[in-house]
Amino acid sequence: MNNKNKKEENGGNKSQGTLMNTEDLTECQEVASVKAAKYVLSLSPSSVLREFPLNYKFDSKLTKKQQIVEKLSSEKAALSLARATCDHIVKNNGKYMVKYHYQSNLKGNRLQATEFSIFKLQRKLKQFLAQGKYTDLDICKSYQALLKRKCDQNILAPATPMLEMYIMNSKEILAENSLVKMDVHAFMLKDKPKTENAFLKKFGKELKAIKTWLWDMDEFPLLKEQAKYNQDAKGYDNYKSSYMAYILMGEENKALQHLIRTQLDVASCKVLCYDGVMVSGTNFCLEAINSEFSDLGKSAYNDKKRLG
Repeated sequence: MNNKNKKEENGGNKSQGTLMNTEDLTECQEVASVKAAKYVLSLSPSSVLREFPLNYKFDSKLTKKQQIVEKLSSEKAALSLARATCDHIVKNNGKYMVKYHYQSNLKGNRLQATEFSIFKLQRKLKQFLAQGKYTDLDICKSYQALLKRKCDQNILAPATPMLEMYIMNSKEILAENSLVKMDVHAFMLKDKPKTENAFLKKFGKELKAIKTWLWDMDEFPLLKEQAKYNQDAKGYDNYKSSYMAYILMGEENKALQHLIRTQLDVASCKVLCYDGVMVSGTNFCLEAINSEFSDLGKSAYNDKKRLG
């Protein structure tokens, strides 16, 4: 890939301050198990929640009473969506088209299914309906790998030794520090994280420098405005982390779209999943995929094998 094309692939549309790519795949054929969908439809609401429980993430500002109301509301919405999706699967004999749109009006942010799709369901239910239909391909340590690549592409970016250390040795680091992946992910998305952990303290200093560099570089001004608006609406002061997150969401989508265009059968059935893709068939080579994305790490993509 020549320097001009690489700049276009990785830099986005600077004039618009977005991460838009007009070649993005935004419509896919999806397949799902009719048998599994009929089983879910046969269950009572309580049985659905018991077999496919939701993972709640409450706003820390909510009272216990508000959390209960939020929980009940989330369960009602999840049950409605699960039933409607399963009904759609059955009516279409397990094969249908799904259109995707950008989550934000700024283009180039994450793609979200606009219609019924197993993409919208919680992980356990999604995998149950996808049983035997797909192989799940995900970027390994996506936020960390994509952030490091972003820094590596600019000579003025801060050094990233802690990011590199985590990417190369995450299992050992997590075990030694009694952490899980979500602890690191959540830590990355805070402007003023509090921790007594030695690794996270060093990591935090590096992240602060990177976030300040991204903010001052002002590569995507519309994304920055969106980050400010959303944080103000929530009453939070987390601008730089929010802006970084928007950038990384766009980087995830660019990596996903490049994967589809260069390594996968465009006509195969797919479910777009933020930092990865569920793809039908076996017409792909994981070794070739990891070679194409070697700048994300030695094993850039993780093959979760057939679902189900």
